[in-house]
Amino acid sequence: MAVEGGADLASAVLKECSDVAAACGYPPSEEFLAKHHADITAPGSSMTSSMYRDLIKGASVEVDTILGDLLDRGHKLGLRTPLVQAAFVNLSIYQRRRDRGQGQG
Repeated sequence: MAVEGGADLASAVLKECSDVAAACGYPPSEEFLAKHHADITAPGSSMTSSMYRDLIKGASVEVDTILGDLLDRGHKLGLRTPLVQAAFVNLSIYQRRRDRGQGQG
């Protein structure tokens, strides 16, 4: 992970997402979680999400489709996902400004 605290944050986000998937009846396997945890927390990892790559390009991000859906599913099951919520809010601000033609500034 390239930023101090990044590995801890990535681990916590992975847990929130896997908790929602499990509560919806699709529990990720231990092997899946171990592999993805190792991938996203490896020292010097340059792995990023497709939404981050889109954001860097100034492109549209699928915040409602991806994170909004995840939040809705978790909320309906009484799960708290504060880190996913924070990402949703930040990316929603970016997307709405982009849609209005205001860019990132």
